[in-house]
Amino acid sequence: MSMSMDTKHYTTTSSENTAPVQEAVDLALYEAAKDGDLHAAFIAVQKGANPGSQHDIRKETALHVAAYGGHKDMVVFLVQVGANIDCQTRLGRTALHLATLSIQLQNRAEIATFLLSSGANRSLRDMDGKTARDYALEEGQFDLADLMDRHEVAPAVQPIPASAIVPALVHAAASLHTKIPAASTHDLDGVVRSV
Repeated sequence: MSMSMDTKHYTTTSSENTAPVQEAVDLALYEAAKDGDLHAAFIAVQKGANPGSQHDIRKETALHVAAYGGHKDMVVFLVQVGANIDCQTRLGRTALHLATLSIQLQNRAEIATFLLSSGANRSLRDMDGKTARDYALEEGQFDLADLMDRHEVAPAVQPIPASAIVPALVHAAASLHTKIPAASTHDLDGVVRSV
C-alpha cells in the first residue's frame, strides 16, 4: 500500500509577520526599561523597537517605567532614541510625574532635572488634576518642587535616530582599533553618557 502525501505550501505576507515581531521587540524594550537593563534596551532598539509604544491597560511606555524605577541612564537613553517625554499614561501621568514618585528616592531630582532640561512640560496635569510639582510637595520633596518652580522651559532635545547610534559606535570603536565587547549594563553606562 502506498501513501501519497499532499503537501500544501502556505506563504504569509510581510504584514502578517510584522505585527507580532514589532510587538515582541516593543515589549522587550519595555521590560528592559523596567529592569534598567541598558544592554537589552540597546538590542531592542537595534531591532526596531518603538520607544513610544504603550503597554498594558495602564498605557505606560518604556520611559514611564524607567522613570518610575529610578533608572536614570535608561531615561537618558530612551530620550536620546526618541521617546516622547510628555506621553501620558491612562491616568494622565508623564515620565516627569513618575520620576517625582520614583521608588529610587536618590534619583528623583536627577531624572526630573534631565527631563525638564530635555523639554518636559512641567504644567501637564494627570487625571487627578495634579502636576509633577504637586506630587513632589505631597511626597515632602520640597527641593524637587522648588527645582520645578525655578526651571526654565528648555527647547526640546532633538533625539538621535536609533539608526545613527549603532554605526556611530562601530565607527568610534574602529577608530580606536578595538572591538565592541559584548556589552553589559555597566559597559553601556559610558556609551549612553558619550552619545
